[in-house]
Amino acid sequence: MTFVGLTALVGARLSGRWVGMGAGLALAVIPAVQEHAQEGRSYALVLAFVVLATWLLVGALERPSSRRWAWYAAATLIAALLNWFSMLALVADTVTMVYVRPG
Repeated sequence: MTFVGLTALVGARLSGRWVGMGAGLALAVIPAVQEHAQEGRSYALVLAFVVLATWLLVGALERPSSRRWAWYAAATLIAALLNWFSMLALVADTVTMVYVRPG
């Protein structure tokens, strides 16, 4: 369950270590998440790439570079190719960028 660790990293990066641990643990105990992870469905992989894209977005907003944005775009594209509903995360990322107003 790689996405649980990535969720903990995102939470720790944004709000501190304890928040990250809480976010990871909260995600790990959601029954639907456990079911999809155990059955090996593609939804677990989609979630992993969406969380990875979010982690890369936070990194790109902290220290912008074309390389970081390219990695973010690649993770978002892979998530979209796995399941097009993951593009809803891109909408949330866009709202975040409008709110933060980078650069």
